[in-house]
Amino acid sequence: MADKCPEGTTWQLVKCGSPTKAPHKREKTPGVCSRTKGFCVPPTPDWTCWQHGKDYVLVKNPRHFKDCADAVATFNQEAAQGQYEANTQPFLRYTNPAPKLVKADGQWTASTALRWSVDASKTIVNLPDISWDDMSDADKAAVQRATDALLAHEEGHVQMAVDYAAELSANGGDKVTATGATEQAARDALKQRIAARGQEVVAELGKRNGAYDDTTQHGQTQSSLPGGVDARLDCP
Repeated sequence: MADKCPEGTTWQLVKCGSPTKAPHKREKTPGVCSRTKGFCVPPTPDWTCWQHGKDYVLVKNPRHFKDCADAVATFNQEAAQGQYEANTQPFLRYTNPAPKLVKADGQWTASTALRWSVDASKTIVNLPDISWDDMSDADKAAVQRATDALLAHEEGHVQMAVDYAAELSANGGDKVTATGATEQAARDALKQRIAARGQEVVAELGKRNGAYDDTTQHGQTQSSLPGGVDARLDCP
C-alpha cells in the first residue's frame, strides 16, 4: 500500500507480463494479459499473471431485417436520430482503506485513497445480432465484418474505463479528504465526499466516452484513429 512504500517510491498500478497459466475458454486474446497489480515504484517490476476473462459482459440483441439494404437504411435512420444499437455501459468501482484521522487546531481531518477498477460483471457491451431470411455466405461475411468493427469500437470504450481507473489509482490512489468538528463528523463528511467523488468520476468518464464517440461517430469513422476500422455494413 502507498503508506508502506519506501521513501523515494510511490504506489502504482503496473501491467503484468506474459501469462503463466492457461486462459479461460471465453478469452479472445489468450496470448495477452492485461491485469494490473500495485507495486512501490521504482523499480518497475516484471511480473507474470494469467487472464481472468474480458472486462465486460457481451449482450447481443436480435435485429431482423427484410434484407441487407433494409438493415443499412434502418441503421442510418436510427443514427440520424441519435440512436445506436451498439453501446457500452462501463461500471467503475472503488475500494478504500480505513480512513486516516488526524486532529489539529481543534478540527478533525479524515482522509483515504480510493483504488478504482472496472467491474467486469457490471460493464455491459450491447451489440446488434443482425439477420435476415435466406442470408448468403457473402451476407454473413459482411455482417461479421461490421459486427467485428462495432465490437472493436465498443471495446475502445471499455479500455477507456480501464485506463481511467488506472490513472485515478496511480501515485498512491485517488485521495479524498474531509474535515469535521468531531471525529465522527469528519468520518461522516468523508463518506459524503467519497459519494460525491464517485459522481465526479462517472461524469468525467462520460465526457471521455462522448469525445471518443464524437471523434469516431460511434464507430462509423473509426479509421480516424490509428489502426481503426470503420464500423459499416457493406452489402455484397
